[in-house]
Amino acid sequence: GDDRVLWRVAGEGFPLVPSYDGTTVFFASKDHRVVAIDIASGAVRWQSATDGGPGGVTAGFNTVVAGDVVAVGDVDVYAFDRSTGARAWSFRASDDDETGTHALGTDGTTIYASSYLGRVYALDGHTGAPAWVTQLPGPPGVRVLTFDPVAAGGKIFVGLWYDTAPVTGGLAALDASTGQLLWTHEFTPIRPELESFCGGGAVAVDGVVVASSADGQIYGLDVATGAQRWVSPQIPNYDLDDLRALALSNGLVIASSSSGRATALDPATGAIRWLKVVSGASLAYQVSADDQLAVFGTNEVLAVDPLSGNVLWHTGDTQQSKKFFGYAAVGPDEVFANGVDGFYALRKR
Repeated sequence: GDDRVLWRVAGEGFPLVPSYDGTTVFFASKDHRVVAIDIASGAVRWQSATDGGPGGVTAGFNTVVAGDVVAVGDVDVYAFDRSTGARAWSFRASDDDETGTHALGTDGTTIYASSYLGRVYALDGHTGAPAWVTQLPGPPGVRVLTFDPVAAGGKIFVGLWYDTAPVTGGLAALDASTGQLLWTHEFTPIRPELESFCGGGAVAVDGVVVASSADGQIYGLDVATGAQRWVSPQIPNYDLDDLRALALSNGLVIASSSSGRATALDPATGAIRWLKVVSGASLAYQVSADDQLAVFGTNEVLAVDPLSGNVLWHTGDTQQSKKFFGYAAVGPDEVFANGVDGFYALRKR
């Protein structure tokens, strides 16, 4: 059928991942706004703007819910009261370090931000004040960037990018309470001409943290020490750079790929449980999952069975067709997706 849409709110959608609480979903728009929408009815509760100003587009990746606020990255970090939309706080580093351009992470109380100057910031969700700021080291004389921190098990896992030729990097672990650097694991590219930085977005389960390298390899590291437990190779017959997004579902790590193929890995061993072609276009940028669906996107939304890899539905054969950016969040009963013509709740099953 042609109607998977439960509701659509007209607006300027953009490739930023929404977040939600029990009643409200929080989208970020192209034009520097957070749009709060009632999940049940699709009614707009409030809209609030960052200081991004006229022109350009929102320079961030996602919204996150932390305590009484929802935060969005737009070069800097902005937080709004979840109930009213009133500006709660904003954070800009004293030296104008960009803290909101990449994905924000949260443990539900503190908001974690990466930066173009190689730092990780822990911001109090209520006030926006930094609880700690940690500078990540790199090779001598080499610029370091950090990417997409993830909070799990009292640690923060963050991707590292070293300004070498080609670009190298890896994954670092910090203590979530103090910001102390616990370990760093640098990735080794399959071939010297490939990049090996980590774009962040790691997932942790059962003592293993899993992260992807820009050359298409996926690493399973010991949570406590950073020691390598296993490495999963590139997608077969795809030997280009391939930074693969990750998500957890049913005890499996679900991975995207620029090749249009998706993979499920055993996090304990790295063994491939399934590998399926799910799209004729790249799936590289984002994957969201729960135990019912893994959702990928290109210019449509694709829902995959996480246990088999079979495509359950996609929007390419509907009236909505190619209207989506593919940066989606999986809710209890809906998939929330940004579209070129607005903000959508899609029927999940």
